Amino acid sequence: MGNIWQFAVLDTQQKQVIQDTNVYRVPADLTELLQIMVGILES
Repeated sequence: MGNIWQFAVLDTQQKQVIQDTNVYRVPADLTELLQIMVGILES
């Protein structure tokens, strides 16, 4: 449904996925979720 978001980073050198322990809920955490997404796009 997309109501709960969670992020991870793929480390290709170590061949592992590092998962964020935080979950972000829409619409409750929408501001923080959008800040994360903008940060991903800017990097």
